[in-house]
Amino acid sequence: MYKPRFEAELIDAYLLHKLTLSELQTLGVNSELHMVSLRRGLQLMRQLNFDLTRLCRRPVALLCHGVATMPHTLKSPLSASQSTSVSFDTVCRENTLSQDPTSTCRSPSLSSSLPPPSSLALWTLHRVEAWLCEIELPEYASGLCSSGLHGALLLYEDRFTVETLSALLDIGPERTLLRRHLLEEFANLLDSSLCHRKQCSTDDTTTTMPALNPSTKFKEETS
Repeated sequence: MYKPRFEAELIDAYLLHKLTLSELQTLGVNSELHMVSLRRGLQLMRQLNFDLTRLCRRPVALLCHGVATMPHTLKSPLSASQSTSVSFDTVCRENTLSQDPTSTCRSPSLSSSLPPPSSLALWTLHRVEAWLCEIELPEYASGLCSSGLHGALLLYEDRFTVETLSALLDIGPERTLLRRHLLEEFANLLDSSLCHRKQCSTDDTTTTMPALNPSTKFKEETS
């Protein structure tokens, strides 16, 4: 939904990495979910050295694994300050390392030395829609149009929970059986440690960062 505006402003992945929150708001990006989606997507792109050919668009095993760098590769941007939440100063200019529990700290400037991301992190929106068909919820796939959902958001963002996904799919709390089915499949998609971390992150009464809500918008800053 932002593609025409980004193209008109000549914004590519490298420039997107440098935009601040206020600059994104000027471009019409006011949804908190979309801002976090951009951040997690750029986090993955840095791991892939901005090689879009490695993304998984269809449920074919061979397409979901990292391959040698292809010609359509952008130079990885320089690193910036680390953060795991949306900053009010900048939404895209960060160097958040993967939150995979098995990962270790690595130099972000050495993108070629990073291990291949999880296959789930490589999923595009189309691959997530295919997953909904696989778990017998094809009628809800259309609800993800323009949602900004992708594998890196599912994997790296602790605030993206099954409640967030239910809201995106418009599955209300009164539809208990359907939500239970979605919860089970969501847990099957992620490993148990990641599910536990997401649950603890949003259940912690001391946290100021609740689960992502698709309807939440940032207010424009006033001078």
